[in-house]
Order: sequence, then structure tokens, then C-alpha cells
Amino acid sequence: MNKRLSAMIVTVFSLFVLSLSVSAQAVSELEEGTYSIDFLVVKAGENEQSMMNDYVEKPGTLTVRDGKAYVSFTLTDSKSITGFKVNQNGVLTDANVISQNEAANTRSVEFEVTSFAAPIEAWVSVYMNLPGFLYDADYDIRIQLDETSIRPATPSSPPPSAQPNGDVIVLHINSKAVTSNGAQHQLLAAPYVKSNRTLVPLRFISEHLGADVKWNGSERSVTVTVDGKTLVLHEGSQVIQVNGARHTIEAAPEIKQGTTFVPLRFISEQLGATVEWNQTQQRVTIRN
Repeated sequence: MNKRLSAMIVTVFSLFVLSLSVSAQAVSELEEGTYSIDFLVVKAGENEQSMMNDYVEKPGTLTVRDGKAYVSFTLTDSKSITGFKVNQNGVLTDANVISQNEAANTRSVEFEVTSFAAPIEAWVSVYMNLPGFLYDADYDIRIQLDETSIRPATPSSPPPSAQPNGDVIVLHINSKAVTSNGAQHQLLAAPYVKSNRTLVPLRFISEHLGADVKWNGSERSVTVTVDGKTLVLHEGSQVIQVNGARHTIEAAPEIKQGTTFVPLRFISEQLGATVEWNQTQQRVTIRN
């Protein structure tokens, strides 16, 4: 009886190990390309759905390239999600931001996966400061990938922000080369990053979005007029005027090589443009 029981245990254990091996190999067996994949965000140590599941767009994207697999998806309410880390080789690591749309308040993150079998340990930090409501917390979560949902990605119409209508300006960090509606131009000074903020040339972007820009040398100020709105900025001051009313922006305008630079967020919030950020290519795309 004991021998039969032992044999059964060995058989069950062998099948269990074999099933894990098959799941672990599933990633490497996929052909290079792009797939859709469903997933669920659950609480750490539980199978109960996490609140974070309501702040992701589904399905996600599974990309296989150079023999490795990467999962990406979009975080909604990006400004409130101040941190997002994923377990990579036993270490919680910031997920790679592959694109960002400040106007839509979203960002897309990507991370490598080596197996679909086990949930992926992750961590999120959330800060919401609303009238009468303050939420400031960070907590562990798990991402459960649904291997059975994997399907080859099908071409789809680009989102409205990607349609070739209106003005499109493309810049790269630390590069003077820029394109506006497909035409190539050369900036006097390149966009740059300072204190984790991206600063871009105000005049070039404003004028190519149809605004009028005037410089007042005695006051060291810039006046931008567009769509019935008048903006007045002063070098070194975070306080700006919008149709005469005082507002504060996240960083003061700076002047480099005769060019006034402003935070990227200023372009979206004050000029009404859609701003997209590609971390991998260090590229800024501005659409009107």
C-alpha cells in the first residue's frame, strides 16, 4: 500500500513539474511579433481583484523581439499613479515608460516576462488630492496574465491623437533637429531634461501651432497669443498671466542660446496641444 501511494505521489509530482516546464517554455515558443493578451490585477497574496485593475486599459500588448517577451499596457489617471514597479529577476524595478500622453493623462509601461505560469509581483504608488479627499498610499499587487487569451495583434485604426490631422511637431531630447508637419527644421538650442522635467522651445512650438509670439527685452518677458488667449511669461518666474489672471506653472521659463524654454506640460495645459512622450526614443510628439 505504501509503495503504491509512493508511486502515485511520484507520478503526480512528475506531472506537476512537467506542466510547469511547458508553461515556462511557452514564452520562448512564440514567434517574434505582436500579440494581444488579457490580464487581471489582483491584491498581493490574494486572488481578489485590486482597485488598480480599474486603472489599466485592456487588453495588453505582448511583444516578442530578439528572443524575449515584453508585456505593455496603458495606465489611466497617470498623474495619480506616481510609481509603478514590476518584479524583474527578483528585484522590484520601475517599468519602462514607452509613451506618455499628458493631455489624456495616460502613460504606457512595458516590462519583460519570462513565463505566463505565475503571477507577476508588482508595486504601485498612488497620490490623489481632490477637494475633500486625500489618498496617499503604496501597496503590492500581482499581475495575472491569461495565456489562453493570446492572439496575434490585428491592425486597427490609430487613436484620434495619432490621426494625421492638424499640426504635428516631433522633437528629440538633446537634438536640434525637429520636424513640423513632415518638414525638417533646425533649432537654435535642443530640448533638454532638468530636474526630471522636459523643457522645450516656446517660440518654435507656439508659432508652428498657429500662435503669435512677442519678446520684450526690457521686461525679459514673452507674450503668446492664440485662440483668444493671451499668455505672458517672465524669465525665471513660475508665475504667468493668462488673460490677466495669475497662474503658476511647474517650472520657470529659462533662456538658453537666445531661446526661451518652458516645461512640456505648459504646452498641453496652456496651448491645448496633445503631448506624447516616448521614453525609449527620447522623443516628444506634439499634436494640435
